[in-house]
Amino acid sequence: MKRMFWFFAAVTCAQCVNAQSSGWVVLPSGTTNPLMSVYFVDADTGYAVGEDENEISAPILKTTDGGANWFTQPASATRLYSVFFVDAQTGFAAGSSDDAGVVLKTTNGGQSWSMQIIVTDMGLTSVYFTGASTGFTADGDGRIYKTTDSGANWFEVPSGAIEVLASIHFANPTIGYAAGEAGDVRKTTNGGSNWFGLTSGTTNWLSAVYFVAGLASGSGGAILKTTDGGNTWFSQSSGTSSWLRSVFFVDATTGYAVGDDGVILKTTTGGVAAIDDKGSAAKPVVELRQNYPNPFNSRASISFVFLFNPRSC
Repeated sequence: MKRMFWFFAAVTCAQCVNAQSSGWVVLPSGTTNPLMSVYFVDADTGYAVGEDENEISAPILKTTDGGANWFTQPASATRLYSVFFVDAQTGFAAGSSDDAGVVLKTTNGGQSWSMQIIVTDMGLTSVYFTGASTGFTADGDGRIYKTTDSGANWFEVPSGAIEVLASIHFANPTIGYAAGEAGDVRKTTNGGSNWFGLTSGTTNWLSAVYFVAGLASGSGGAILKTTDGGNTWFSQSSGTSSWLRSVFFVDATTGYAVGDDGVILKTTTGGVAAIDDKGSAAKPVVELRQNYPNPFNSRASISFVFLFNPRSC
């Protein structure tokens, strides 16, 4: 079975986005705060986390109806950049509070969250668990931390990175990837004990790295997709110009993306646009919005080929 490797590129683009090829629709989130990460435990139940622009309480959103409605859960951090669930009840969210790295943990499906502080002066950008006990998180200085006791204790493992690592994802318990600033991609083949660098082919911010096995078609917007192990990449449009921070697929066709301005997108076609009876892409229902570069304000240029003619914008 062919394995597909996705880099979710955080892009501030000077050119407009042609939404006619979009296979995504906008869902109501109930917030305008930036949403940084999304995770679903099954087809109906999912979570999205982000940062509070007023620095009071970071949003933790939950849906139990496949994203049609979202409600807020309490949080004790001001910024949350990543969320991951080990099972339906046990989940983790990584971020910062009072300039300290924090991991929040829930054992009751998000009804309450306890805080675990990691000794770092940088916020934590990503959290990922390969099993019930073993997990990883990364910070804004490129450091990677590991736990083997369900988050009770964390210790640093050498990453080789010197810049922000924004995302960690494992294909299996031994092989994992981390991606971040300036197109930096790290890989481990021994369960996260050691990491080495790969060539991504871009210097853009990579906000998320995500493995999907057997996915036949891609999502859109500022999403890079490869089907040959990273040798070549191409993009598709999501129909929004908001900075998309995270993507998650429930199965081969149903996926979600979240980003700035509280944007939540959903696809049930693997990101492929619907085709009308005249053979052209159906009109999009996605609203175009202004890019919002928080928390990273570096301006990036897209280094891959557009699938539309920018002269028509």
